[in-house]
Amino acid sequence: MASNRQPDGEQPFFDWVIKLDAGALAKGAIVGLAHHTHGTLNPKYLAAVAAAAQFKTADAALSAAYLTLEPASEAVAEWLGTTRDCFKKFYGKKWSPAWIVTGFDDDSTAVPRRAEERRDRAEKVCAFLTATPARENAALDVTAAIGNGLLTTLKAAILAIPDKESILGAKKIAKDNAIVALRKEASLLVAELGGLIGDNDPLWDAFGLNRPDDSSPAALVEDLVLTLIPGGFSASWGAAANGHLYHVLIRIVGVDADYRNVKTTADLDATITGLTTGNVVDVQLVALNDAGSEGPRTEAQHITIA
Repeated sequence: MASNRQPDGEQPFFDWVIKLDAGALAKGAIVGLAHHTHGTLNPKYLAAVAAAAQFKTADAALSAAYLTLEPASEAVAEWLGTTRDCFKKFYGKKWSPAWIVTGFDDDSTAVPRRAEERRDRAEKVCAFLTATPARENAALDVTAAIGNGLLTTLKAAILAIPDKESILGAKKIAKDNAIVALRKEASLLVAELGGLIGDNDPLWDAFGLNRPDDSSPAALVEDLVLTLIPGGFSASWGAAANGHLYHVLIRIVGVDADYRNVKTTADLDATITGLTTGNVVDVQLVALNDAGSEGPRTEAQHITIA
């Protein structure tokens, strides 16, 4: 029996649902779908896609917040280092209790590594410079005003992180729940369809599904796309009719006499690593039906490993 297992990957699953939904819209009334239809599947699909997009936006916002934090933290670290060096002529090159009043009060004149620790140290140093303006050095930007300006930027960058992390966490939960609901609805639609049409009915094709009783070979895989990554490549492709599994085949020019299988997957993408930089590699893809019978291989694509 041919399988109609849902793809594991998020985008391959969405692509699979698009075909299923198109079939439900075009043929649902003809086959007699009554409980699980385009009207029940499509809203859940749209909700899942929207939730996935919102999660992606939240993830990008968190990444941007970290990118803002790094230069703000480094600016404060540089200012602390310059300020410390100016203080040395008054309090000595090595830390001693005399340094405590300056804000370097933890048995060290080292600049902290963590952004939060740099913030705390800068607050103390700025307070000291405000109270002791004689220790400022305007020529080197060692002033309370400049320190407080850098500190304000760092504080804002630090505060943004937990807020963005909280939003991302909530968006992930919403996305996961929406996809679970979509997977359940898609499964119920396929199950209802199976009770309405025969196992070898051509109408299965209209839903982008395999005919359960179809033992014919898998079709040719289409839309194979290869993308170079360090030491290998990633591949993505479209679902092949009656395809249950996919073999990723490679042949290293000048090394392999024939193609060899390096990955078998039920998904519509794969990542291959561990290849040698400079090698020219021929890549083919072949789909297998539920009985393990191979379909036609794709035309070879040639890549040079970076």
